Amino acid sequence: MRNYEDMTREELITIIEEEKNLRNKQSIELRERIKELDCLYDISEIMERTSIKEKELYQGIIDLIPRAMFYPDIACARLIIKKMEFKTYNFIETDWKMEREINVNGMRSGLIQVFYREEKPDMLEGHFLQEEKHLINVIAERLGRIIERTEVEKILNKEKEKFHAIATLSPEIITIIDINGKIIYTSPVFETYYRWLPEEVKGKDAFAFIYPDDREAFIENFKEILSSPDKILTVQYRNLRKDGTYIWLESVSKNQINNPAIAGVISITRDITDRKKIEIDSKKAAESLVESEERLRTLINSMPDIVCFKDGKGRWLEANEFDLNLFQLTGVDYK
Repeated sequence: MRNYEDMTREELITIIEEEKNLRNKQSIELRERIKELDCLYDISEIMERTSIKEKELYQGIIDLIPRAMFYPDIACARLIIKKMEFKTYNFIETDWKMEREINVNGMRSGLIQVFYREEKPDMLEGHFLQEEKHLINVIAERLGRIIERTEVEKILNKEKEKFHAIATLSPEIITIIDINGKIIYTSPVFETYYRWLPEEVKGKDAFAFIYPDDREAFIENFKEILSSPDKILTVQYRNLRKDGTYIWLESVSKNQINNPAIAGVISITRDITDRKKIEIDSKKAAESLVESEERLRTLINSMPDIVCFKDGKGRWLEANEFDLNLFQLTGVDYK
């Protein structure tokens, strides 16, 4: 610890000057650090704006950079991404510059440049602070991630547009349900069958529209689809329409949770109400025929006379018990 009492006036002045210089340096470093953090914070805020357009995003970022420089009043910047160029309002090229490449997946995708429009007498050799170079490195890295995300979003949007075009033209119902069973998409033909508008059911629980007696089977089918991504499963069920009636449907479904363009279980569904009606009518007709045959047999067996039915060639088709007993044919295959 220094003993200030033994120091001369000149030594004390020197120490005071050193302390002042140190504090000034620390104050400048703190100020610059705050500017850098503000810049990164503002960039993050711009990136989080979901409605911002791509060009507005890049222009907004490049406009933030000069104010984070040591001499913000004479700083300007330019961002080049592929064939697009974004510049601050006061941009000019000079000899006092720093620049960093923007890389995406190891490939150069752009360039970020910062210039000082004029030279300052107290400029450092190299013109820019190490902290400023580090800041530009960080911004270049973030821009690389933004470009990568933007390219992926463009691909996804194209895939979604193609999917929607196909779904629009399809005569069958196409629906997408998320992992929690919520409806996230229905094709336009949905309204024709269900009477609901697509926007009326979006976000609703898909299971709530299923006929109660069919709901358990439908949910089990859905669970199996989630647990077996490679399977394509089919299920038949009754589904509620807006007018309160139910229609029979058949859905073929596949797990596409991990496909970013779909992000859910996709189902292609057809109306099988007429087919089901035919099946039900056929079943009723078969049951009615069996009942009719049973009534006929009961009737002829109750008769005390010979009753026998033969075809055109004289072969026996049916005989009552009295006839069989008389000719001792009980238990014999006479047909």
